Formats: sequence, structure tokens, C-alpha cells
Amino acid sequence: MKIIAKHSEGKMLKNDVFQISEQAKAAKLINPNVIDATVGAFYDEKGKLYKYKVIDKILKKLPDEEFYSYASTSGGSAYREAVLNWVFKDKRESLLQAKKYAFVATPGGTGAIFNSLYNSLDKGETLLLPNIYWGPYANMASDQDLKVLEYSMFKKDSFNIEGFIEKAEEIIEKQNKLVTIINDPCHNPTGYTMKEEELASVIEYMNSKKNTPCVLIYDIAYMDFSFNSTIRNRFSLFKDAGENVLISIAFSGSKTFSVYGLRMGAAIYLGSDKEFLNELQAIITFTGRTHWSNCTAAPINMIVELDKKPKKYSDFMKQVVYAMEMLKERADIFVSEAKENGLSHYPYVEGFFITIPCNNLEKVIKNLNDDGIYLVPVKGAVRVAICSLTKVAIQGLAKRIKTAIDLAN
Repeated sequence: MKIIAKHSEGKMLKNDVFQISEQAKAAKLINPNVIDATVGAFYDEKGKLYKYKVIDKILKKLPDEEFYSYASTSGGSAYREAVLNWVFKDKRESLLQAKKYAFVATPGGTGAIFNSLYNSLDKGETLLLPNIYWGPYANMASDQDLKVLEYSMFKKDSFNIEGFIEKAEEIIEKQNKLVTIINDPCHNPTGYTMKEEELASVIEYMNSKKNTPCVLIYDIAYMDFSFNSTIRNRFSLFKDAGENVLISIAFSGSKTFSVYGLRMGAAIYLGSDKEFLNELQAIITFTGRTHWSNCTAAPINMIVELDKKPKKYSDFMKQVVYAMEMLKERADIFVSEAKENGLSHYPYVEGFFITIPCNNLEKVIKNLNDDGIYLVPVKGAVRVAICSLTKVAIQGLAKRIKTAIDLAN
């Protein structure tokens, strides 16, 4: 007698970041010199989870009603305004003049991705992904009985638009709909940031498929860790998206404000048809209510407070700059030492992660673990979370990874 539903049979997490992180933490308790470069969370130079002082003060001073109470499923109008202001900054006015929008609060960026997939594809349909991506994308697709088709993400050191189009055409021919996820900037796991012309070429291709509904799920989880102060200029590209194109922006406040466990996020949908966006607003709110009910009130009210207080906002931005300087210093050390030691990695521009392709992945992981190094395996590669390592811990790491890879071959 089988009690479990057929669609749930056989599902299990494999190589999940949090599972590997638990192994790393256990090893570190035994040996404090263990290198734990698993979870994408920012740590300071003392090896402690980094928190922004401004955010910490706001959260601690919230009234009980704003901290512990239920939030509305949508997040409420004040949250919506605060998030739109934060995400788009000086691009907000021109973008929202050109496009209509729908908005819903989500438990982190993961909730935003889920909401978008759930309402964009039917069971049995296919999602387009690059061949190297954040694992939970495929897990969410599998959980919704969706298929995944992959394209080769890179052509030399650039985004492979030809490969993207080739696989998109295959999907469109079968289902006359295209849904794809692009994690940009600061791609997880490679640290690649698309050039504006590369992102523009994706929009141009979708525009060319005038009779085909196209959905671009644009995952900006790490945008606020970009080293480029003009990174939000790329939002202007979305003004040119055709009537057949829906842009779904997945925002992760959990990462932006270093409040990972409070699960703060939003899905922002941009389109041309006001009537459709009104219908979509009802749909995405319904999805939120039936899957997670509502989101945590504390971070919702935190960003509302930050949005209302220019002085706090200014102080917070100074702290963001400080964190970015730390991250860049770490990246520079690793990239420089990788070059010195002949360790190849995917094109890195900025962000939390650097990823090294390798053969014999299981042997590489074993060799690394034997040397007290814990990284996250991805398809044919290992991901280094430089965000979680001090500069001292990073020094010499590239050479040790190269040794582990060489021993496995």
C-alpha cells in the first residue's frame, strides 16, 4: 500500500548547499582550520556572519506589532513602494512609465522564482536554462513536473547568445512558449555579469517571436553585490520588451540586507498590457496565499523604515560600499592566485562565487575534503563561496584546489 502521492515518489535533495554546509560545520568543530566555502552568505574578516549596523538597529527598534504580526500576502503598498524604489532606484520613473507591473512579496528570491515558474508553465512543458546554474532552479522545475533544456552558457568568455537561441527555437517549436531564467548580474555560481548588449540580444530575440509568449525570469539575487555602480542601467533595456514579452524580476532582500533567515523577497512582473497585469496581480497573490500564506513582517517593515528615512538610507549605503570593498579584495586574491597556479575558472566579473570546472568530480570533492576544504559541487565543477571566507583563508586556496584536481586526474 502506497500512501505517498505518485508525483512525490523518488524526490530527494542531492548535493544541496545546506546539507554540504552542515558537513563543513561539523568538520570545522573538529578542526578550526577547515575551509568552509559552501553557503552564499557574507562573512566579515573575523569569520563572523556580517550584519549591517543600520539594519540591525532598525530591526531591534521595530514595535512588536511590526515585528511579530502577520503581513499581508502581497506585502502591502508601503513594502511595494519601498522595494520598487530600492530595486529600480533612479530608473523607476522611466521604466514604470513604459511598463505596467504586478507585485507580490515572496519568501526570499526562491519564492519569487517559484511564483514565476508556477504561473508561467504547465506540467510537462519545458524551461530553458544555461548548462551551469543554481541547482534549485531544476529542483523547482522537477517538483512542478516541468522539463529542463540546457544551452551552453559561454562561448569563450562571453554569453553564448547563439546557443541560447538554438535551444529556445527547439522549445518554441514544441510548445509555442518560451520561459527562461537568467541570473544576472553576479551569476550564481560563476560570478559572470552579462554585458548590456548581451542582455539586449536576449530581449531582441524574444521581441522577434511576436506570436510566441516569452517570459524572462530575471533573477537579481546578487545585484546589490555588483562592483559596478551603474549596474541598474540595464533595467532600461526592459522598456523595449515587446507585447509578447513578460519580464519577471526576482528580488532577494534576504541577501541584499544580510537577513538570510528572515526570507525577504519580491516578484516584480513587467509587461505592456494593463488588463493582463491586473489579472496577473490577482493570480500571483493567490499563489502566495495558498503556498506560504504571507511573508515575515519584520524585514518588510525594516525596508519601509529605510525607505522613509534618508539619513538611515545614506548610512546603510556607506556600509554596503565597505562590504563591497571587502568582497572585491577577496576576489582579487583568488583570481590572481588562480592565474599564478594555472587554475582555470569560468569567467568571473563580480559577486559571491567563483566556479572551477573539473573532471572526476567525486574524486576532486574527496581530495578537497581530505585537505579540509568544503566547496559545493555543481555540474562538472566546484563552487567557491569567496563571500564567506576571510582574505587570510583565501590565500593559498587556489593552489590547494589545483592540487586536489590534479590528484583526481
